[in-house]
Amino acid sequence: MWEEQMWEDQMWAELQFALPFWKWSLLVVVLALASWQYFNLDIFRPLRIVLTILLALAAGNMSLLRESSELHLWILRDVSLSMSHEGDKSAREAEAVIEAERQGLDRPGFKLRSHKILFAAEAIKQSDASLTFDERARNESRIGNAIHYALGQMDQNSANRILLLTDGYSTEGYEGVSSALQENDVLLDYRIFQHSPQQDFAASSLTSASIINLGEAALLKLKVRGIPEKKAQIRVFRNNNSSEELIYKDTYKFRGNDGEIHLRDNLEEPGIYQYRAEIIGNDDQISANNQAITSVRVSNRSAVLLVSREGNPALEKALKAGGFNVRSSSDIASLGLIDLALVDTVIIDNTPALSLRKEFLQGLHFFVTEQGGGLLMTGGRSSFASGGYFDTAVEELLPVTLEERQDLQRPPVNMVIALDRSGSMSAAVDGELTKMDMADHGAMRAVELLRSSDHIAVYAVDTEARPVIPSQEIGGDRGKIIGKISQIQSEGGGIYIAKALKAAASAFSADTKGRKHIILFADAADSEEPGNYKEIIEEMRKNEITLSVIALGTEADSDSALLVDISRRGEGSMVFTNSARELPAIFAQETSSVARATFLSDPSKLLSTAATSEFSRQAISWPETVSGYNLTYVRQEAHVAAYADDRYRAPLVALWQKGAGRAAAITFAAQQESGAIWPDYSQLVISLARWTSAQVKREGISFSYRQRGREVELYFASSTGADEGSANTPLGASLAQFMPRLILNYQDNNPQEVTWSEIVDGRWQAVVPLRPGEKLSGALRLGSLSMPFGPISGSSAGEWQSDQQAINQLEQIARSNGGRELLNLNEAWRNPGIFKRYDMRWLLLLLSLMLILAEVYINRFASRSRAVVKVPPLLKPPARATLAQLWRKAEKSQEKPEKAASAGEHDNKQTPKINLQENLRLQREQRFRQIRKKSDQV
Repeated sequence: MWEEQMWEDQMWAELQFALPFWKWSLLVVVLALASWQYFNLDIFRPLRIVLTILLALAAGNMSLLRESSELHLWILRDVSLSMSHEGDKSAREAEAVIEAERQGLDRPGFKLRSHKILFAAEAIKQSDASLTFDERARNESRIGNAIHYALGQMDQNSANRILLLTDGYSTEGYEGVSSALQENDVLLDYRIFQHSPQQDFAASSLTSASIINLGEAALLKLKVRGIPEKKAQIRVFRNNNSSEELIYKDTYKFRGNDGEIHLRDNLEEPGIYQYRAEIIGNDDQISANNQAITSVRVSNRSAVLLVSREGNPALEKALKAGGFNVRSSSDIASLGLIDLALVDTVIIDNTPALSLRKEFLQGLHFFVTEQGGGLLMTGGRSSFASGGYFDTAVEELLPVTLEERQDLQRPPVNMVIALDRSGSMSAAVDGELTKMDMADHGAMRAVELLRSSDHIAVYAVDTEARPVIPSQEIGGDRGKIIGKISQIQSEGGGIYIAKALKAAASAFSADTKGRKHIILFADAADSEEPGNYKEIIEEMRKNEITLSVIALGTEADSDSALLVDISRRGEGSMVFTNSARELPAIFAQETSSVARATFLSDPSKLLSTAATSEFSRQAISWPETVSGYNLTYVRQEAHVAAYADDRYRAPLVALWQKGAGRAAAITFAAQQESGAIWPDYSQLVISLARWTSAQVKREGISFSYRQRGREVELYFASSTGADEGSANTPLGASLAQFMPRLILNYQDNNPQEVTWSEIVDGRWQAVVPLRPGEKLSGALRLGSLSMPFGPISGSSAGEWQSDQQAINQLEQIARSNGGRELLNLNEAWRNPGIFKRYDMRWLLLLLSLMLILAEVYINRFASRSRAVVKVPPLLKPPARATLAQLWRKAEKSQEKPEKAASAGEHDNKQTPKINLQENLRLQREQRFRQIRKKSDQV
């Protein structure tokens, strides 16, 4: 019985060496003989022999290999969507069997410990109840990541092994898993829970041409899998960034396991069209693989996206008259990556940053720098630094900087931050930090952006508003203030709105000068006791106090309407976020819009430059003065077409090339002091829009892509060779000097470059992965040419695109590390044969050091204080002086020889024993006689 073999009383152990025994032992013998023969080191004395052996063992990297008395079993259970059926039930039952077996075998002398880890897109401990998987995270099955996570949690002083409970579907490879298991001496066992494909309906793939011209039809090919001789309903939907529309519905009867359907969809408007196919059948065991998606882009050049919070019908009309296809949205908060894919340039017209989604703002950077898009920002009180664009991805694109220099004289800012520290703020964000921690970081970031001359007050609010930082000038206490804010913790209960508003308003005294602003941070689902908030805010506005609200949650939460009304009455901004990680950036944007409000309202003269000819072929009739502008500073590489003739000499119109794209800035307001609009303002915007949307001609090349399951295949072909004749053209020169570059950008906004593979001369291919539930954008770069593509959405059922190859790879990794597939779960605690290696080098080196100190003590101290019996060497060294002898001889040569009192009375060969006490007595008597003789003479 294997149980009897497991519980043997004697633990097995052996010594091992990193070098083979004969190698390091031969090395020791050679070194010992060499030192004895040529250096006379006296190594054959007993202490030195032991020292030599210890050093030799350490050089051989000796270790003790001992069977572990403690075994830790790490159970990794797959909780992805593919395991949500009978596989998940079987995995849970397997856990119960393993735990019952452990309790029956556990006994003194050998400890058994089990650790349970759940994994999908990420891995967490099952005991951590504060962490859960959302639907998007369960779309992935990252087995390799889960194994690495378990290895990082292990105690290396105990024996460990891993048991993987999964269906084998994996959305990533196993890079580095095998080597990591070997380095940690960990065995990997697994149990595969497979479903029955014969009883399953699935949408295998949906493909189409990725890019088509306006007026062409999209040709779709849908592959399905089902049960022979059974019927299933198939539906196909089209989504054009709005609501879904059903374009196909039919009942399909399977003749075999696989089927194929071809569809045609006429598209008459430019845009990104996403198609979703689904299959529904009776007796379907798995529903998670019943969908497939693809997307088609209908191209239309010379398109402009006008982003304006208040709307600008006059500018929109002027752009259309200038030949642009203008796209605008009444709900600018819904703008995303798809909207960027449909246009050549984006115009942000006096719109604050907090009114736009983070996805849109971050996507703008990739849109301009890599995809060759254009950006134009116009001035006003809600733009540039006053609009909260300081220290954002958009500021990096602008030809002007939004920094605040010391030459700007502005009144101090008085800011009060009221932080919600109710019970809901104790929830974890990423396992270590909580929502409260992220809110603290947001308030700390706000303090960092304020000047030393500004004032700050911070309140922590639940059922009471407690002052953490009383209103004070920041001065030299910035570090102390930040330190106190970082200590704010959740205390439980809800946030009482009325008390928070009263406390914040009381922080301002009657003689407070400068801008007065309150930031209220609250949970959109846990804000209570509003009381007479309307009267409180009305009194605030009388005292020129503004109020903004940052809400953690969505507009669908129970208290969102209350918070929206508070921000509206306070004449401040209103921001919802469902991600606590975004709080520091949101606090920074809100603070910069208040503390760095650099819109100068005094009239200033305008001076134009010759740089106007770079973007406009027609002469522009510049106004003599502008009624106000946003104070910015020109970047070194930018060109200034107009600047203010005042002490700041600030740019009013600036432009530059940014990566593959272009960006421009108009920092002054279109409306003059009299209220009239400058007549040529629209012409200036049109000229800059044309300049930013200009692209290099693309004759002679083609670029296409197609989506296949969890991957995208991209193709680039050139009919323009790199010979001398074609090298004179811009494209030919690019092909002669540059390789085509492929830049990808997922939703994490971390662009990466992918290597092309040349199929044949002039034709390249690349295959890139899709992340389930995420959008992928990219661009082909060839010198100054950029050809964008995407966004492409990854299938929500991405892990179902795995194949048998992934399972085979898992089997090979387990087998190479001594693991196997556990068909019988009762063997989970079988005698593992796992041993722990204990490194003996440090112990050997410590013992060697102790022997060296003992040798020094004996030779230097003990031999002088008492008679020492010298142990003769085991082997007589060669007839030559040793180093020790030479040292003693040198010492004796420096000493003055003393004549013995009775040298003639003793034989040189026989020295009698001397009584030390008698010798001292004789010396004292002789000295006494000498003293007495001198005294008698006197």
